[in-house]
Amino acid sequence: TAAAPAPILVAEASSSRNDYNASVSADGRTMVFARSEAGFANSRIYMMSKTQDGWTTPQPLFAPDGAWRDSDPWLTPDGRTLYFVSTRPTPSQPAKADLDIWRAKRRSDGWSEPEHLGDRVNGPGNELGPEIHDRVLYFAAANENGSGGLDIHRALMSPDGFGDPEPLPQPINSAASESDFTLAPDGRTALFWRQAGDRVLLHVTRRGEKGWSTPKPLA
Repeated sequence: TAAAPAPILVAEASSSRNDYNASVSADGRTMVFARSEAGFANSRIYMMSKTQDGWTTPQPLFAPDGAWRDSDPWLTPDGRTLYFVSTRPTPSQPAKADLDIWRAKRRSDGWSEPEHLGDRVNGPGNELGPEIHDRVLYFAAANENGSGGLDIHRALMSPDGFGDPEPLPQPINSAASESDFTLAPDGRTALFWRQAGDRVLLHVTRRGEKGWSTPKPLA
């Protein structure tokens, strides 16, 4: 059996600050990630491209503005749409300061103006870690209908936008906080983090005929 390829350190994406939530297009040529100061202060989204000479120097995706934060980027496999969270003011609530889900489209001349996903998906608290799989939006949020802390939610995509979000059932969600749910390409294996005391542990679960298996911490 051939050995698995060794992990490759993308040194250009590493800095003395916090660098996290990297997302790469399916062709491996575009990477986005978030960079922040301690405590996720002044978080911004950066993009870099792979050329025949290696990775380009990371550049802020949007013009920096100290009035808000952008974080948790996720790039669709075709590299054409970016989902992320931001404290930007929304069309309906200019004074809103919590993290909502936004998206931007890649164009020939750069990226479109970010679009707020609307108040149907975004609630009164923070939304985190958005990803799209098989026309389902997954993200984390805390609300009174959840199991406790942050819970992973899903909202179905439609031509008119997104349906009402609903928390994933147990055993995915628990009394602890869960976030950053991501699926394997075949949709049968999921990774996410769960709060365990003062630690955050990656968990894995697999989908079978009877639903998701009990999540287990990665060894």
